[in-house]
Amino acid sequence: MRPLPPNALVLPTPPWMRVLGLLLLIGLSIYFIAAFKYKAHQTMPGWLVIGAWSMFTAKDARHVEVEAKALAGGEWHSLDLPKIFPYRWESGHRYHRRHVRRSKKNLGILAQAACTRSGLDPERIRFTELQWTRTLGSFVQPQDDLERIPLGTFRCERPR
Repeated sequence: MRPLPPNALVLPTPPWMRVLGLLLLIGLSIYFIAAFKYKAHQTMPGWLVIGAWSMFTAKDARHVEVEAKALAGGEWHSLDLPKIFPYRWESGHRYHRRHVRRSKKNLGILAQAACTRSGLDPERIRFTELQWTRTLGSFVQPQDDLERIPLGTFRCERPR
């Protein structure tokens, strides 16, 4: 074998495999772009499911907010949850997350914290989920197609 000149570019991959790798890279790019595009729609082709899987955040086709009301003095009063629980993550308040909204245990803990922090001395706390469809390509998101889903009513436990 002849010695190579010192400035020679040595590529370990044969030329035919470089073309194959480039085609694979282009195909995967198109696949993930298509999966990202369809992620915001209600229906998605089955072959895009793996490409649309999200590890930490999920793009959702609907906006979700949680509304809380407290029963104090025989009347229901609206609670300002962002004021009571001011901590925010980049993706929004923790109580807006699906795993908190779907868990009675987590909502019960949130209700007890709201009982003590609200300043109303309530008897019960009621949570409602508000959902409405996103308007794709628009910064302004009107509350069209608003749906209210009751999440539960929780009794406030008094410390003894």
